[in-house]
Amino acid sequence: MYRKIMVATDGSEHSAKAVDHAIELCKSTGAELLAVTVVNMDALSCVEENDRDVYCKVQDALEKRANDILNGVEKKANKENVLVKRIIQVGDPAEVVVELAKREAVDLIVIGTRGLLGVKRVVLGSHAEKIVRWSSVPVLVVR
Repeated sequence: MYRKIMVATDGSEHSAKAVDHAIELCKSTGAELLAVTVVNMDALSCVEENDRDVYCKVQDALEKRANDILNGVEKKANKENVLVKRIIQVGDPAEVVVELAKREAVDLIVIGTRGLLGVKRVVLGSHAEKIVRWSSVPVLVVR
């Protein structure tokens, strides 16, 4: 039934539950896991353009966080012998997830109900509803 399952994660508790569920689905169906996190650069809007050092530090921290999140997903998936493809994108989380799902021809998107807030927000939370409304593929929301 499923050949490719996408899980969108921001490292929050709710998205960690979605990751666990997606890994179990992949394990039981033999599907490939596409692990996605979206760096929302809106956090940089509070940094003045002329303060390049601060801008670069915040950008680096956001990118490091995204890599750390996907490293965690990959580690969990590897323990269950699930093949993982990692993707980090920059942009609006809901738009990126829906577009990636189409482009990557996924059979299912798995997301958590709520994500992180403020500077830590990478994907999900208020975006979950948009993903459900906009997606052309089935979406499983894990609580």
